[in-house]
Amino acid sequence: MDNDRLEQLLQHAANRQFWLKPVGLGDRVIIIDGIEKETFPEAEVEIRFTRDAAEVRDGDVLLVYRVGVAALMYIAERLPRHEWTTPEHDYRAEVRERYPEWFKARNLTPTFGAHWQRFSIKPFTLANELNTEHPTDEARLGRLQHSSDRAPIPQWFAEEIIQRVRAASLQPESMNG
Repeated sequence: MDNDRLEQLLQHAANRQFWLKPVGLGDRVIIIDGIEKETFPEAEVEIRFTRDAAEVRDGDVLLVYRVGVAALMYIAERLPRHEWTTPEHDYRAEVRERYPEWFKARNLTPTFGAHWQRFSIKPFTLANELNTEHPTDEARLGRLQHSSDRAPIPQWFAEEIIQRVRAASLQPESMNG
């Protein structure tokens, strides 16, 4: 199922901005609605930001990774407000203060999101390996290491990560149990 969505995304990648988005606080467990949350099988996810997120437009794609392990957790497409199907999570006041900006996104990889820990798709490692092949259009991720909560990434880099997610789902028993 994820691969069909990702194939559609790759076919319609032009005119979209791709973003790398960190989630979590180092070695702390992610908690949503008072429940530990380390998998993302939902069709729709809420993505929160520490500052204005207006530059992330409807239709833009976020490749979301787990802080600490620096591994990809899921890929999502920002939804226009009229397409939201789930309510806002009820976060504690201190969470709302830290992450005041938010929107809903279509999870393009719910199957991968449920099993992301079985894989080791690490965007920073990939950028270090692949940037030499793209010297005029490098994946610049440094701002993420300096408290930014998102970084625009080149389409070639997003496509490389997407292809790795697609390949992971084809591995025998990779996401079947």
